Amino acid sequence: MEKKKILVIDCNLADDMVFINLLMNKHEVDAVKSIDTAKWKLRSSCDYELIISEVSMPADGLYSKDQTSGDILTGFVFFFHEIERLKIPVIFWTASHGLLENFKNVRDRNPNSKLGFICKQTEENHLVCMIDLFYEKVLHYIDTEINIESKTIQESKNSKLLNHSEPYFVDLDRICY
Repeated sequence: MEKKKILVIDCNLADDMVFINLLMNKHEVDAVKSIDTAKWKLRSSCDYELIISEVSMPADGLYSKDQTSGDILTGFVFFFHEIERLKIPVIFWTASHGLLENFKNVRDRNPNSKLGFICKQTEENHLVCMIDLFYEKVLHYIDTEINIESKTIQESKNSKLLNHSEPYFVDLDRICY
């Protein structure tokens, strides 16, 4: 697999450095702590192949607390304002499964976008594997469900095939297309 250029937007970079370093071993990664910096990077260089965005983070004064539900949904708001038009695959990540319904609403509003969701409460190696699999699915439309089991990744025999136009969903246990 060739290296991809990835933008990671994460206000807690220090907490996620193990993951960021593992990702950097395989890809060219720009990691930024704020959406203000991310906005500048996206406007100055639009050659990213994948964006990984924290969902809950400070809005840096770019959006109101009402728009972001008190900074809880900032990543989604940033997607609608800055990323959506770029047609770059996006993986939203968060430490909370509670934002899954919000992700599904974003996904439903963008049926042609390639979107994923990952809960960060898993091992860093699994996160990197899940991100690589998501990206491969975006590029090659792999029609399988991938299960993460006992630190190995294998194609499921009972894969669930869905329409190619549907966006992606990534969670702790599986990647579905």
